[in-house]
Amino acid sequence: MSRPSTAPILRPAGPAPFADRHRPAVRYRGDLVVHSCTGAGILLRIALRGEVDHYSVAPVRALLASAAATGARLLVLDTARVTFADSALLKALSLWRRDGRRLRLTGTSRAVAHLLAAARLCGGCPAPGP
Repeated sequence: MSRPSTAPILRPAGPAPFADRHRPAVRYRGDLVVHSCTGAGILLRIALRGEVDHYSVAPVRALLASAAATGARLLVLDTARVTFADSALLKALSLWRRDGRRLRLTGTSRAVAHLLAAARLCGGCPAPGP
């Protein structure tokens, strides 16, 4: 005979074996920091620090959209402190370059240089302006 029971069939033996490797995407939020941001007339200067990916790029895209709406035409972007960058950065920069706005990259980190080189090979790189 069997008796009904509410006890689990398998008892947890400890933490899940892949818990550290499979954390939710929320952990990426905040990895990108706008280190500095100044604007004067048509010029906008931004320095980024950290990782730029599709989880963390939203504040940068919002900042660029706001600056474009208020008349900024030239973006000077310092990426010397960027440790990782993916196509999300390229997308944000290509959106900035719409309507004849210009872009100047300064202090390009190794990660951003690799991204730009790969994008150039594919023909998808937003070429930095003068």
